[in-house]
Amino acid sequence: MIIKWVIGAMMVLTSEIANAGCWVVTNLHGYGFYEYNTYDFTKDGFSGKEFVVNFDKKSPSVTDSLMTYTVLSPTSMVGTYVTNLGLTIQTWQLSTDGTKAFMTINRTNSDKILQDGVSAFVGDIKATCEH
Repeated sequence: MIIKWVIGAMMVLTSEIANAGCWVVTNLHGYGFYEYNTYDFTKDGFSGKEFVVNFDKKSPSVTDSLMTYTVLSPTSMVGTYVTNLGLTIQTWQLSTDGTKAFMTINRTNSDKILQDGVSAFVGDIKATCEH
């Protein structure tokens, strides 16, 4: 019985690793709260922008991003970008039905340019991509 459970667990883990992949995400839209806007609820988004989101454990990445990413699961990862002025944390996660992508950004900045903020976005998964 234990052997069957171990083999089953190994098969699940193997299939999860095999499912790690790359997706093209479009139409990211959502809302944010930003210091420069006195943290008022603000509609936000990335009009016309395509993001290539790569959940590869060895080399996770997002189009045009300077962040260092860590894959948490085959469908989620977190990125960080640290400077002497502050910290930005970004998360990416895919919906369970594989049609939507969720992205959040949290940012603090010690400079006097009022960049602290938090935002959340939902986008469409347009396609898979090749590495």
